[in-house]
Amino acid sequence: MATVGFLEDENLEAIITRIEHKSRKIESLLKQSKPVEALKTALEGSLLKTKDERCKSANWIVVHRAIMAIKDVDAMFSSLDPEYYDILMKYLYRGLATGDRPTCDQCLKIHEKLTEKAGLGCILRSLADTINTVTCATATVRVPWWRRSACSPTTSTARAASPSSTPTTSPPTPLSAFAAQVPLPRDAAVADLRCALTRFLPYHPVNEFEFFFESIGLPASSCAAASSSRGIFLSDDAPLLAAVSTLIHFGFPWTKLGLLYGEKSSIFSSVPSCLVARLRALAARGFHQVCVVGICLAFPTALTVDAEPGGEIDRLLQDLRTVFVDFSLAERVPEDNVDVFLQICRRIRVFYDLGSSRGTMGELMGMNRRIFLELDEEAIAQKLKFFIKLGMEEEKVGPFILGCPDIFDFNLENPIIAMPEYLKHVGLDKNEVILLTQRIGERISTRFGEGKMWEEGADCGQNKATVRCLLLLYSKSDRLQERFDCLLEMGLDYSTLCKMISTAPKLLNQNKEMLYEKVNFLCNDVGCSLDCLDSYPDLLCLDLENRIKPRYKMLNWLKEHGLLKKLFSPVTDLARSEKSFMINLYSVHPAAPKQWLECFSI
Repeated sequence: MATVGFLEDENLEAIITRIEHKSRKIESLLKQSKPVEALKTALEGSLLKTKDERCKSANWIVVHRAIMAIKDVDAMFSSLDPEYYDILMKYLYRGLATGDRPTCDQCLKIHEKLTEKAGLGCILRSLADTINTVTCATATVRVPWWRRSACSPTTSTARAASPSSTPTTSPPTPLSAFAAQVPLPRDAAVADLRCALTRFLPYHPVNEFEFFFESIGLPASSCAAASSSRGIFLSDDAPLLAAVSTLIHFGFPWTKLGLLYGEKSSIFSSVPSCLVARLRALAARGFHQVCVVGICLAFPTALTVDAEPGGEIDRLLQDLRTVFVDFSLAERVPEDNVDVFLQICRRIRVFYDLGSSRGTMGELMGMNRRIFLELDEEAIAQKLKFFIKLGMEEEKVGPFILGCPDIFDFNLENPIIAMPEYLKHVGLDKNEVILLTQRIGERISTRFGEGKMWEEGADCGQNKATVRCLLLLYSKSDRLQERFDCLLEMGLDYSTLCKMISTAPKLLNQNKEMLYEKVNFLCNDVGCSLDCLDSYPDLLCLDLENRIKPRYKMLNWLKEHGLLKKLFSPVTDLARSEKSFMINLYSVHPAAPKQWLECFSI
């Protein structure tokens, strides 16, 4: 019997089928770069007239896919009709309940704009409507495969093999440490937890500083040390709260305050009026508000002392004014993007950290804005350190490199850069270059042309690994770029994909249709996450029809007949050699190899 307020006018299988059809339509729209249309499709008919949690979870996965594909929120609302606002608000709150950081960040960004557009009434309507709910009764929320961490039993092996992979949904360290102290049986009910906390908290109060320091971005290893010298309750540290309030009201992002505390903790004991005066003094030099925030985050010293005329801080700010105001670098950056201003300021700081004199670099930096907009800190530091190792005085290296900015286009660590053009650039006579080319032409060949250009565009760099990749690639740069973009569209992270190509470059020798088919089968049919592909990039080089599918069918056959006694990663068996795979089958059952050879092997 249907619950009052819900009309079970469709059976569950019909609802699931409809959701699957909607999912395919959304994927097609996303491939056509139509994220707003995909979101509209996801929201249409998403208020299911059922309380079945499977249907609600399946529908959430579809809507989540569309929400995460939105890049330009303002453009989205210019095309999204008001009729979608209330249901979108419901799904935003469901997204915030997942605890997944990328999902929460995206939902908060959209929520801010949606509230501006629809007003507070939209929030009230979505909360007051208890009939058409989009959340499950349980606390468990399914996350789609393109966001799912490899934490299931079948993918734990792949996770362990990749130390760089960290779950984005892991709880805060202080919360984990606190929960571990609460004495609670494994089979405890919710009521038991409430009673246990009631008994525990009066004698073990929560250290609010640990949660505070982690929330502002301090590493977990630094939170305990920062908290140890303080009390337990934030209200006991009035100067800290006053300083934080001042910074937040000026426009500092909450999660970036850890950068200030980690380098200059004295800022958080400063008098608010003093902080305000220093921030206003920075703005008076011509920097707009977001630029001031970026400068302070990269150079926290600017908030600890006054800029005395001719002093170190004053000379630094003169350089920064020359770069951002006189040479209009600030106009090249979106005014509301603190992260970009912070990145630029950190790249500028590299020069000062490696010996350049403050007050002398502004004009040179302003004339070379490209360096601070395009290169990262590591690339800049690498060039500076190269000349320092050669014996050049530290204070002269910065002006020298900025005076010859073409140096940034050469990889000074790699002997393969010894090409004719570079040899001429560094001063060799034309006849000497010709003679050298004839003698050791194979070392200065320019045959790496198109492949090298694509590798640089894919952030693989010009080094030994790049050369190895180039020798294994057999396509032109436009084809390589097309396949690279295809993998990005399927949800792989940019840096992760670059690492995969460095490990298994041959995967780009396949056409994009084959790559799509393999990723789709491994993620949707096999059930492995994108983290598995990060750990086992060679999977994409295996034959889909003659190896991956037959082996997976064999594993399913063993599971259906109850022969698999323990959980394991199917990815491991797909990646095994034929001999190792046969040995593993024999360990499952002596007759399994015979079944494989007769029924599944091709």
